[in-house]
Amino acid sequence: KGLKLRAGTITTALRRRQPSRWKPRKSWQGSDELTVQHVRNSAKVDSSAPSGAETAPGTGNGRVFIAYRRSDAGGFAGRLEADLVSQFGRRRVFRDINTIQGGEDFRDRIRAGLKTADVVLVLIGKRWLDAPDDLGGRRLNDASDVHRIEIAMALDSGTRLIPVLLEKTAMPRAEELPPSISKLSDLHAVEVDDARWEYDVKRLAR
Repeated sequence: KGLKLRAGTITTALRRRQPSRWKPRKSWQGSDELTVQHVRNSAKVDSSAPSGAETAPGTGNGRVFIAYRRSDAGGFAGRLEADLVSQFGRRRVFRDINTIQGGEDFRDRIRAGLKTADVVLVLIGKRWLDAPDDLGGRRLNDASDVHRIEIAMALDSGTRLIPVLLEKTAMPRAEELPPSISKLSDLHAVEVDDARWEYDVKRLAR
């Protein structure tokens, strides 16, 4: 677990464009009781799509969704986004702070972004596993935690998900994770280190 993937992770996944496997559940099972509704207008996510058009995972313009926790990997997420945008273009990279506009429903836009994603990158840094909420509890233990929800949605939809381990962070074990995202620990990961950033990101993006 936590082994590096071979080169060609993002571009290979974007080129596959497999038929949609997006099959929303009526509700999340277990502790994540979040209703997954069909997004009516995914054209809002990709302004290059025709008005009213919808794009299912693996069949759209090939989008990369960056999932991260700001208190853990905010700086890394911005840096990675800039590098991916330079290679794939602005419209093919989703990161909340630059994609969601003021006044929009945050969770609806996250759902829409995930629905049109072909690849989801989950950035995992040193503080990811035990990041605290305002009351001192672990944020991953909160079923309403947005980051936990977006990982669970990606796993449930069948979209390719790549854990990105930052600065030699260890891959979380299944028993350390809520049941809804425990499968994350089974996925092979890519390591990205500040000292070799350019090399690692190029290998991830090829």
